[in-house]
Amino acid sequence: MDPRVLRYGKYVIAMHLGIVQVRHLPDFKEIYERATAEWKAHGPRQPAADQIDKFYEEIDKFCFQENPTPEQSVMAVHAAVGATIWMGEHAFGSEERTQLMRQGNDYGMEHVRKMLESDISSETIQSLLNQPIRYRQADGNIVECTIINFGTSHHRFAGGKYYTVVHSKDGKEVNYTVDEVKSILDKRTE
Repeated sequence: MDPRVLRYGKYVIAMHLGIVQVRHLPDFKEIYERATAEWKAHGPRQPAADQIDKFYEEIDKFCFQENPTPEQSVMAVHAAVGATIWMGEHAFGSEERTQLMRQGNDYGMEHVRKMLESDISSETIQSLLNQPIRYRQADGNIVECTIINFGTSHHRFAGGKYYTVVHSKDGKEVNYTVDEVKSILDKRTE
């Protein structure tokens, strides 16, 4: 695989990992604002032609830290986004740009998918049976639900497994696929 595609894919991975680290935090907005101000003040700028390797080194320091703080995770997202934009504009020739960017994105997203699958297994979900789960919805509201049951139905659910979830607000029972429950767990606030 073209090394530029691998680099691009690794920045796609860094973006998603940075987002996963912070999106559920109750003070996300404040963290984002602090980290963005820090990034604007100290983040690397577009490199001159003879400084490309140094640019990548600086970007990599932001993107691939061990145990980053929430602010560092946000700065990793800024670094990865900036690097992929720069690569799209400068590292790929115009004829190959779309194809190589797509390959890099596919490579990165496949690794992200595998990481998320390994992080939250069916066994993990089942261990949460009858435990209240608080999570942040897309509108920012925090809600609570409880997984009360699970089963298999190849006719109604992709992959066969489903989980019955009760939402505390209205008491409704809803059957979710594994991916839908993983999405809820990704948004946990506690």
